[in-house]
Amino acid sequence: MTTFNELTQGNQFQSGTNEAIRTEVMQPIIAANPEIIRIRVKGISLELTANWSKSRKSVDYFGNVTSEQYQKITGTAFGLKKDQKKSSPYFHLSGTGRCTIHAGGNYYEEFRNNSEIEIL
Repeated sequence: MTTFNELTQGNQFQSGTNEAIRTEVMQPIIAANPEIIRIRVKGISLELTANWSKSRKSVDYFGNVTSEQYQKITGTAFGLKKDQKKSSPYFHLSGTGRCTIHAGGNYYEEFRNNSEIEIL
């Protein structure tokens, strides 16, 4: 298991890290996980599917989460929609290493310190 923090030698990958550094750090992660990436967030294992741009120059990873997983990860039910058939919560890992969890609507939370996330 590798954490983002280990890849960036400590606290470089926290909020405010330069986009070029983030992209450089993510390149070997993306190369090793071109279609699916498995991660653990606060003890919850998730499988995220790659969504490549048409040119295959950039990629984002997405994976659905249950309401229970969302609440364990965020510590709250705030933002969750009652009708999740129309809009369900999901986790997003960008090609630059930015991680967000979305409640299903416009509400989301960004992880400011990626040390909470492990690549499995």
